[in-house]
Amino acid sequence: MKTLNEPDVGRAQGDTHPLGKRILTEDGVALGNLVDLECDAVSGLIRRLVLADDDLAGKRLLGIGPFAVVVTSPDRVSGSGADSLEDLSRNELYERAKRADLPGRSSMTKRELIEALS
Repeated sequence: MKTLNEPDVGRAQGDTHPLGKRILTEDGVALGNLVDLECDAVSGLIRRLVLADDDLAGKRLLGIGPFAVVVTSPDRVSGSGADSLEDLSRNELYERAKRADLPGRSSMTKRELIEALS
């Protein structure tokens, strides 16, 4: 039986450093690679997952594995209205705008997509 003093107890298997890893939804949809994390300075909680040209709400984080960072799928983001739309990436918002047939969606910023979908 191992004790807590042994060096390998409690360590995760594989490389769990998240930066540079692919971000996948729980359904396996690739959203991009993780560039940075924005954390709360007091609590240490992850606020945002930063991609090269997008970002996601930290509360969507499900786990960090050896090959990918896994987040909730956009259809499982809780809440409604602008708050839940804020949690989506620009690409996910664009897909919703496409389904809603919003004109001008391809040139809209994340903020503009949120306003148009609200």
